[in-house]
Amino acid sequence: MKRFTPVMILLFWSFTALQAQWDADAGLYHPLSQREGVQVTTSSGSETQAYMVDGDPGTQWISDPLLPIGFLEREDLNALFDTSTYQVSGSSIPDLSVITGGSLYGLSRVSAVGGSAWLHFTFDSTKTLSQISGRMKPLDDSIFVYAIHDTGDSTLLASLAPGDYTWHRWAISAGDVDRIAIYSDGDFLINEIGALQASLTEEVIVDLGSIRSVTTIRSRHWSTYAKSIQLLYSHDSTTWTWISNLDPQAQNTQELTLESEISARYFKLVYRMMAQDYKRAYLWEFSPQDASAPYGLMPDPGVSPNTLSDMLGVNSFWGWGYNRYTDGLLPGEGPEMFTPVASYARDYHNMNWDIVDPDDDISFTDMVNTGGTPAQWWLDWEREYAAWISKGMPVHASIQFVDFPDSVWTNPYSSGYKYGLSFARFFGPTYGNGQVEVVEVGNEPWKYDSALYRTILRGMARGLKEGDPAMTVLPCALQAYNEGAEATSNKNYLGARITSTEAEYLDGINLHSYSFYKGVDGIRRGVHPEHSGSQMRGILNAIRWRNQNMPGKPVYVTEWGWDSDGANQACSHNECVSEAAAAAYVTRGLLMMQRMGVEKATYFYNSNLWGMTLFTRSGLTGGKEVNFIKKRSYYALESLNNLIGDRYFLDVLQEDEDAWIYLMGDSTGIATHIVAWRPIDADDNQSSAVALASNVVPLSAVNLDGRDADGTGVTLPTRKGNQLFFTLNAYPTVVEIQPIVVSVNQPYMGDEGGSGIIANGNTSTEGEQEEQTEDDPVGQPQLGLTSSPQINQPSTTPVVTSIETLTADSEAEALPQKITPASTRWSTENLRRKPQIPPMIWLGPVPAQDVLTLRLDSNIEPNEVYQISVWDFHGRKYYLQTEGFQRENHIWVNRLPAGAYRVVVFLQNGTQIEKTVTVLR
Repeated sequence: MKRFTPVMILLFWSFTALQAQWDADAGLYHPLSQREGVQVTTSSGSETQAYMVDGDPGTQWISDPLLPIGFLEREDLNALFDTSTYQVSGSSIPDLSVITGGSLYGLSRVSAVGGSAWLHFTFDSTKTLSQISGRMKPLDDSIFVYAIHDTGDSTLLASLAPGDYTWHRWAISAGDVDRIAIYSDGDFLINEIGALQASLTEEVIVDLGSIRSVTTIRSRHWSTYAKSIQLLYSHDSTTWTWISNLDPQAQNTQELTLESEISARYFKLVYRMMAQDYKRAYLWEFSPQDASAPYGLMPDPGVSPNTLSDMLGVNSFWGWGYNRYTDGLLPGEGPEMFTPVASYARDYHNMNWDIVDPDDDISFTDMVNTGGTPAQWWLDWEREYAAWISKGMPVHASIQFVDFPDSVWTNPYSSGYKYGLSFARFFGPTYGNGQVEVVEVGNEPWKYDSALYRTILRGMARGLKEGDPAMTVLPCALQAYNEGAEATSNKNYLGARITSTEAEYLDGINLHSYSFYKGVDGIRRGVHPEHSGSQMRGILNAIRWRNQNMPGKPVYVTEWGWDSDGANQACSHNECVSEAAAAAYVTRGLLMMQRMGVEKATYFYNSNLWGMTLFTRSGLTGGKEVNFIKKRSYYALESLNNLIGDRYFLDVLQEDEDAWIYLMGDSTGIATHIVAWRPIDADDNQSSAVALASNVVPLSAVNLDGRDADGTGVTLPTRKGNQLFFTLNAYPTVVEIQPIVVSVNQPYMGDEGGSGIIANGNTSTEGEQEEQTEDDPVGQPQLGLTSSPQINQPSTTPVVTSIETLTADSEAEALPQKITPASTRWSTENLRRKPQIPPMIWLGPVPAQDVLTLRLDSNIEPNEVYQISVWDFHGRKYYLQTEGFQRENHIWVNRLPAGAYRVVVFLQNGTQIEKTVTVLR
C-alpha cells in the first residue's frame, strides 16, 4: 500500500528560506526619491549629495562656501573662469592658468614697460558684475584696480599699497562692466582674480529616473544664510516650471501639497545665498511623493476578522477615575457606563505597583492570600479585575514598566521571564483565574535602547506563553513607517524592536494610531482619519510589515482617538478637534480600521483627565469633576453599535475623495447594510450628492451624528435605474438594505504557512503531495519516533521546577514545569489557582538540540499511553506518535527552529501531561 505525505525535507528548506526573508524594513513606503534609478546632482558638495535622498532627516547635503573663494571654480558665477569669453592685454601677459584657475597656489608677474605695468580683461560682451575679488602683491609701487563701464566711465575699486598681500573683495555698484583694468608704476604679482557675474546661487537637481505623478513634496531645507529657495520641475531638465518659493528659515520638515497633481522627472532647488564668507546651503531631505505617500495604499478589501462591537474596546485604569476599587462603584459607574460602546477594557497595569525592582520576584497568590504586593501593601489586582469582568468588561493588560530606569534591569531576560510566568500562571485563561485575555509587554517603553527592550520582550513573552499558552501576548506599541525614530527620544520602530527570535513568542503586533498631521508650519494637529498625511494611516505600514514577517498574526490598535471639546470641558491644545468633529471621526476611524483588517481597536480614553495637555481631553466622557458627562463621540459609537455593531466589513464600494462607501453584512457574505460618508474635515460639513452604481433596495437610513444613541433618521437614498443617489456629509450614513448574497474575499495576511514547519502534520508544498514508500513513515520529518539512536543517555536529574533558580540572562535557562489545567475560563466561583501536581514524565535534556528523551514515570505503563505530540505556542503541531510507546521514547528535534515547545502526553484514561522544552541551535 502506498501513502501520500508532504516531502518534509523540502519544508525544512522552506523554513530556512523564509527565515532569510525576514525584512525589518518591510513596512516602509519608499518615496519617489528613494527608489531605484534616482540620481542627484549639485553645484557643489558632491560628497554629501546622497544624504538628501537617504530617508534620514538627521543627515544632510552641505554645499561648499561660495565666498570668499568658492565661486572662482564656478563657470556660471566667475566671469573670468572661461578665458574664451574675454581678451587679455597688458604690458606683459601673466599665466592665466595660474591667476584664473581657482587655485590659490602660485604667482604670476606683470612686468612694467616704459615705467608702467598694466593688465586689461576685456569682455566680448558687457557683463553685469557684482564684485571683483582677488589677491595681488604690489612690489615697490601701489596697484590700482578699475571697473570700466559700457558708458566709458571708470570706477576705482581698490588701491593696494606695497606689502598688502591679502584677499580682497570689491563691490561694484554700477554693475555693467566692459573691462577690468589693473595699473601700477612698477612690476606686480597676481595670485588669483575673479569677477562675480551673477547672484550667489547653489543648485540641486533630483532626477527621479522617469516621469512620475507627484502630489506632495516633503523637504527639510533650512539654510539660514539663503535669501530664498526656488523650487522648479521639468520633464526634460531643459524647460523648467516654477512650483513655489520655499522658506529657508523653516527649521522643521515642510510638506508642500500641490494644488493639482503634476507629472515630473526632474526637480530643481535654487538657493540664492547671502554675500557672506564661509556660508553654506543645506538640504536634509527632499522627497517628492505620490498620492499614496507616505504610508502606502489601502490593502485589497477582504471580510473583516471581527464585528465592529467585538473590535471596539476602551482604555482605562484601576478605579476608572474614582480612585477606589471598582467593586465599590455604584451601578452604572465605571465599566458599566461603557458597556454600550466597548466589549472589553485595556488596563495600564503598572509593574512598579507589583515589585520594587524588576529583578524582584512576585507571587500573585501571596497578593491574594496575605494582601498586597511587594510594592503596594493594599493592592489586589484579582479583586479589581473581578469587578471589571462582573460589570461586563473582559480585561486586556498592558504591563507598564517604563518607570524603571534602564540601569536597574540587572538581568532583563530572567526578570522579564519570571514576571511573565507568574502573571500568566495567575491570570491566564487555562492555568490561572482567566481574568486577563491579552497581555502587552510594555505600553510605550520608548526611552529604552532597542537591545534592552528586545531582551525584556523575549523573556517576558516567553514566560507568558510558557505560563499559559492560551494567553494572547503582544509587544509594546510600535510603528513601521519611520525608522528614524530610533535616533530620537521616542524609540519605537518596529523593525528595530522585534526580530524573528521575539516573534516566535508573540501572537500579533501592537500599534498606537492617532490621527495627527504636521503641517507646513511645523505644528501637529488632529485631523480626520482618511487624511493622506494622518499618522493613523501608519496602520498600513504595520500591515505590510506583518504580512512579510509575522504572516497570519493579527494587528491590534491599542490606542486611538481624538482630543476634543465636550462635556462642558474645553480643549485648547494644538491636537484638539471640535466635539462635532470627534463624533464623526470616531465612527469613521473604527470603520476604516475594520476595513483594514485590524483585530481590536481600543479607544483612548474612557474619560477626560485632569489638566490641559495632549490626551487629557480624549475621553468619551468628561472627567470626574463634571460627573463623567457623555460626549457626542460616546453617542456616535453607541449608535454605531446599536445599528451595525454585529456586522462585518464585506467590501469597498467606493473609496475616493468624494465618498467612502462600504458594504456590511455577516461573515458568510450576506450583505445587509451600506455605510457611506464624505472623507472631509467635519468642521466643514458640507453635504454633497454622490451616485453609486447599485441595484440594492434601501430600507432605512440613519446618520451617525453623535446626538443620541440611535443616530438621526435621514431621507433614504433614491434609485434611478441602476444607480443609487446619496446625500452625504461628514457623518457616516448607515443604510439598511434588502439582504443580498455577495462574494467576499478573505483578507491577505501574508504567507500564512510562514513558519515553514508544518502545523497539524497535514500541509504540502505548492499544494501537492509526494508519494512515499512504506519505509518513510507519515508525518515524521526526522522529528518522529525512530529506533533508539546511539546517543549518550541524558542525565536523570529532574527538571528544575522553581522560577527562583532563573538567574542567568540566557535562553538556556531551566524552565518550570507546567501546571495541569484548572479551568478554561474565568468565573466568580474559580478565583484561586489549582495546586501543582507531581510530574508523571521526565523530559530531557533541557534545553535540547538534537534529540529529546521522554521517560515515563514508574507508575505509567507504555500501554497506558494514547499519543505523544509536540506543539509550538501558536497551536501548530510538529510531531504526532500514536503507537510503539516505550518506557523511554526518543524524539528528534534537530530540524526544529529555535524556540519553546509543548510536549504533550495523553493517557488512555483521558489524563493529559504537558511539559515545556526549549530547542537551541
